[in-house]
Amino acid sequence: MTISTTRRALAAGTALAAALTLGACGGSGTATKESASAGAAGADAKVGDTVPLAELSKDMTAALKKAGTVKTKADMGGEGGAMVGEISYKGSSPAMHMTMTGGAAGDSEIILLDKTMYMSGESMKALSNGKKWVKISADGDDMMSKMVGPMLNQMDSLSDPSATYSKLSGVNSTVTKVEGDNVTYETKISGEQLKQLAQDQLKQMASGAATSIPTDSIPSMSPMTITQVVDKEGRPTNVTMTGGTSATEKMTMTYSDYGADFEVTAPPAAEVGQLEMPALPSASS
Repeated sequence: MTISTTRRALAAGTALAAALTLGACGGSGTATKESASAGAAGADAKVGDTVPLAELSKDMTAALKKAGTVKTKADMGGEGGAMVGEISYKGSSPAMHMTMTGGAAGDSEIILLDKTMYMSGESMKALSNGKKWVKISADGDDMMSKMVGPMLNQMDSLSDPSATYSKLSGVNSTVTKVEGDNVTYETKISGEQLKQLAQDQLKQMASGAATSIPTDSIPSMSPMTITQVVDKEGRPTNVTMTGGTSATEKMTMTYSDYGADFEVTAPPAAEVGQLEMPALPSASS
């Protein structure tokens, strides 16, 4: 139970960072075959134009912050299940409320707010004295907070795609379709580059952790193709990722309701508990 819950918490934090990053892994740009410059995607983009992924990501980060909020849905494929969520970039740190269903780990609900993560699910009730939510904070003194808290402290940088993809030297996105105000970009990342990115992020997440998190055990990865549809404001409407942990892995995310009026709020205090590990049985004499 301890190992399962720990893995779920780490996976939840990683999923949050991934969702925030994916929201900005596309981009906008007026690109030419000779060079690329920032600007709104649209009539100037032509099939075959290329632009560095890092530059697109930087533009996208600005577009997302300008929009303030977005709603997202994801089909994570196979045992990954489905996810629906709301993301806000209005505060000093990203905030998110997401619900995951149909996955191998069971249904769950996660809130990220002010570098504090709240997790809800059937497996959590048994470890939180019957409370619906478990609280994991960056400065908490419980076992799970000490383990996952450093990841929450790093969430701002983990969710900044311009910082993440700036490490991918020579990776470009190619315009494959221009349809009305929408531009489709395709980006190919090698398995070796993906593995290095994963190792770098895991090291960053593990920085300062009270419990050791192995950073050298990431397996070989398959090449990944990212297909992104971007609107005239430079914001993603659809992102499909194929490859990664396996050549057949596929994840699709859709984005809508930019600027929607909602707020990510913490659960009622009466429904929140801290993780309490069950007492180990005493050894028989």
